[in-house]
Amino acid sequence: MAAVLLATEYNFIILAAFWSPTPKFSNLFSVIILGFARRLSDRL
Repeated sequence: MAAVLLATEYNFIILAAFWSPTPKFSNLFSVIILGFARRLSDRL
């Protein structure tokens, strides 16, 4: 269960990193990616 959750969040990070419609939203996605990365590192 935990592995599936980690994989889902990791896939979301990749999708968020590649899906940036406009440069205006790039900062927002960077914050989201950093937030997910911090949560992943806390679990490990």
